Amino acid sequence: MDCREAREKLLLATSDDLPSAEASELRSHLTSCAACRGEEARLADVFGRLATMKRDRMPESVRAGYWEGLSARLREEGLVRSPGGARSVARPARGISARLAGATVAAAVLVGAFLVGWFAGLFTQQEKGTEPPRAVRPDTPPPAPRADEGREREPIESAPATGWTSDFALGNGPADRGEGVYAEFVLGPEAAGENPVEYGIDEALPQDPWVASIDF
Repeated sequence: MDCREAREKLLLATSDDLPSAEASELRSHLTSCAACRGEEARLADVFGRLATMKRDRMPESVRAGYWEGLSARLREEGLVRSPGGARSVARPARGISARLAGATVAAAVLVGAFLVGWFAGLFTQQEKGTEPPRAVRPDTPPPAPRADEGREREPIESAPATGWTSDFALGNGPADRGEGVYAEFVLGPEAAGENPVEYGIDEALPQDPWVASIDF
């Protein structure tokens, strides 16, 4: 088993959904591969944080116009074609949200963000023995101390006139597996003296049905 195969199976292994024979093969690979052990630890941390995150929905005033803006951004980034193209953006069905009731934040913020980096850069760069480039967070006022201080986060962009900020990540799944675009969007208030609260919205769930069906 090489690194690419191992990382494709890590998510299933972490959720105890990997057949025992494949799990044994994966464990053998992890014993000799420090890079993949690091990805295993990163994914384990993701699942560990799922149980502690605040499960709130962002206000409708913040949600308004989100999907349209995201669609435009995806097209600008060249991740999808213009409306009507083979890969034009379509709003996810509300049924996805129902299947992940109570885990919207978790799916949008953590698992999605993990998969963005996973699929967008790991397959090509890790096989060459290098780490994928890390996103650089722009200068922002220092936040109040948090329990997870020091954890790497995606770039933050200001949301004008709302008092909120956003974590925004884009990425493509491997074309040969037919996976679509992943997009995550997280917002949190930054009032003086308050810790940001992370929110997720159903439109930001990963577009791959296999990912969206994971039971948290």
